[in-house]
Amino acid sequence: MLFQAFMPMSLRDSGDLGLRACAVGPDIQQAAKAATIAREKMFKSTVLFGSEEPKGWAPWALLVPVIAILFTVISLVGGTVILRSTGLIPARGAPVLPAELAASLIVPFGLMLGLLFLWLRFVEKRSLASIGLQGEGTGKRFSWGFAIGAIMIGVTVMGIWGTGGYRVGGFAPAFATPSSLAAMLLLAVGFTVQAGVEEMVMRGWLLSAMSRKVGVIVASCTSALLFTLLHFDPDNPNLLVDAVTSILFSLFACYWAIKSGSIWGIIGWHAGWNWFQGVGFTIPVTGQQATVPALIAEMAAVGPIWLTGGEVGPEASVVCAGVLVVAGAMMVARLKRA
Repeated sequence: MLFQAFMPMSLRDSGDLGLRACAVGPDIQQAAKAATIAREKMFKSTVLFGSEEPKGWAPWALLVPVIAILFTVISLVGGTVILRSTGLIPARGAPVLPAELAASLIVPFGLMLGLLFLWLRFVEKRSLASIGLQGEGTGKRFSWGFAIGAIMIGVTVMGIWGTGGYRVGGFAPAFATPSSLAAMLLLAVGFTVQAGVEEMVMRGWLLSAMSRKVGVIVASCTSALLFTLLHFDPDNPNLLVDAVTSILFSLFACYWAIKSGSIWGIIGWHAGWNWFQGVGFTIPVTGQQATVPALIAEMAAVGPIWLTGGEVGPEASVVCAGVLVVAGAMMVARLKRA
């Protein structure tokens, strides 16, 4: 200290700077090391749903979402052509009858399933087990998922009704017409095909293909963004809330698939959510109307669009976003305890 007092100011300051640099140096190094570790974890290659590696060509990470979009476009365009040319749906406008809606779900998504199978068989050369269609108790996983999905959409609808968004009409009118119950069974098949194929592509194939290249975090975010993009409707006046719920659902679905090591549960959840939404309350399912008498209660939207979701349905409601956040937090907490 005495020696520093007789040093020129410039030299004394430079000495202080050097000492401070030496003191700060380890902190900077530790921060850089932590950032490197975090980056490595984020992009760490991970094999989901078992240990099987592709025996054929595994597409580059940036190409995976492009292929998923091609699957979707080819299937929906080709399916629509088949449906209209065969008279399974009206030549103009949306499907009206339950059989028409079921056909509009089964045919295009059946084509998408065929494309996915061909891709796995002849390009990547890997099994269905490698996209999460494996494991014991598949029926139990699907059934539990179906029940949870139905309960969650029921809670969402009750939440909207409880806050003044819906007005209740008749109760359980479907039981007055046995033909309606048969139509509901047909729609259950249709929604199961649609939900199952969506999950196979988005959470099964895309998630596993990208995780091998860039890790599960980037893969999950890509799955969520792509799912939201494919459900994007520029004419939707409630677009922001709809996009938020799509992202929340996708992340919820990715977490479920990753932690369970299978997509059977989330397939059941997605099918139960869509089916019960369509047949339980006479409300739209992503903008589509099931046109069957309500299994539980007739609901008519009377509240603001941000509460009811408008023509899209409760999936575009802030109540739905809240239900997904709470359910996701409960799932994370439960798995951490386990």
